[in-house]
Amino acid sequence: MTAFLIALALCQTAIAQQSSATDAIMDASRAFDEAFDGADFDRLASILTDDVVMTSGGGRWQSRETVLDFIRGLHGRRPGITLNTNPELVEPGPEGWGVVSERGRWIERWESDGQPNEITGSYLAMWKFIDGAWRLSVLTIIPVQCSGPYCLR
Repeated sequence: MTAFLIALALCQTAIAQQSSATDAIMDASRAFDEAFDGADFDRLASILTDDVVMTSGGGRWQSRETVLDFIRGLHGRRPGITLNTNPELVEPGPEGWGVVSERGRWIERWESDGQPNEITGSYLAMWKFIDGAWRLSVLTIIPVQCSGPYCLR
């Protein structure tokens, strides 16, 4: 009976840790979207790892500075741009590794010449626990659908 109670306690602890990591990633993901939408580059910088890698249909960026430069460029070319990530699955890595996988759907929206544009697709992110916070280490966004005048280019 004692062994059963110990096993149950360990299982509950593991579930609580996973739930805690999942909640933290959901919060971090939401913070990334908010910082992106608000062009808050200081906040974005605090969310990204130094060696972050971002890939999309338009290219690949390696390092915090190149990712921030890319996002600054998007805001310059697409005033009012927003990004919404919708996590569908958040999976903590093995205990003690400090990594979490997030995957889901994303939507990017902006207007050009008064007409709406929208790109949607799937994404995969890897978050790392560094210096007491979850930081975005890898982000791959795959465009699947596009609507609006931008898509006709």
